[in-house]
Amino acid sequence: MKKNSGLEYFALITQVGFMMLTPIILCLLLGLWLDKKFETGGIFAIVFLVLGMLAAFRVILRLDKFRFAKNRKADPDAKLRAKMEAVLKERKDADTRAKEQAARSADEVEEW
Repeated sequence: MKKNSGLEYFALITQVGFMMLTPIILCLLLGLWLDKKFETGGIFAIVFLVLGMLAAFRVILRLDKFRFAKNRKADPDAKLRAKMEAVLKERKDADTRAKEQAARSADEVEEW
């Protein structure tokens, strides 16, 4: 199994940081702009900050889901392949036993 290098971890941490900060900062700036435009005293900033945090959380969850799905897709048919190999092995064993039984029966017939 391949181990992740430090550079891959650094890239993942950097990506997570940008993905969290971008919606938070953009929503906060939008809220501040709306507060300034409508002179509401910070209510838009608070509302949009919370929305930015929720958006950041959603982005991180999607990244996590994508990352784990990518790991699962590495070999999606592994379970099916293992079952098929087990069935083939059972059939091969059954064929071998049947041939051995037939050979013993043939030997018994010749002896009789």
